[in-house]
Amino acid sequence: LEFRRVLFRSKMNSQFWVADNIGGATKHFVETGTYDGATTGKSFVEGIGIGRLTIGFTQAAPLVNGAVYVSDEEAAKMAHHLLCTEGICVGPSAALNVVGVIKIAKKLNLGPDANVVTILCDSGERYKNTLLNDEWWTEKSFAKPEGAAPGESEAFEWISSV
Repeated sequence: LEFRRVLFRSKMNSQFWVADNIGGATKHFVETGTYDGATTGKSFVEGIGIGRLTIGFTQAAPLVNGAVYVSDEEAAKMAHHLLCTEGICVGPSAALNVVGVIKIAKKLNLGPDANVVTILCDSGERYKNTLLNDEWWTEKSFAKPEGAAPGESEAFEWISSV
């Protein structure tokens, strides 16, 4: 929140967006200014779709430019992609943020010179029984994405449009 205020006061051309799980109350709150507890989503991503608005987020919400939804499957596939192609072992919350960045960049038609920042807020080490387990993928009916070789461009066909 303080970081956003500093950038806002400095007149830098910056925007702040939120990525939320499908059906999450956070995106709904950003877009409507109202909170409806019935809009909370169901997600395997811990800490996402918590069903309440925190005081910190309520205070920061007026500074947020927009929000996008990210599905559990998109987050899981991104975590798999980052591990297999980049060697970065992230948890689903961090993966959700990366998918959100891609959706926001597409939505805003950002070009190759744009700077986009996100936070990789969790490690994948706690997910050996879920994201790192083939049986879990089968149980969820998620298809693992085909991994590109490190450094290759990936179209991310499995990320839905915004």
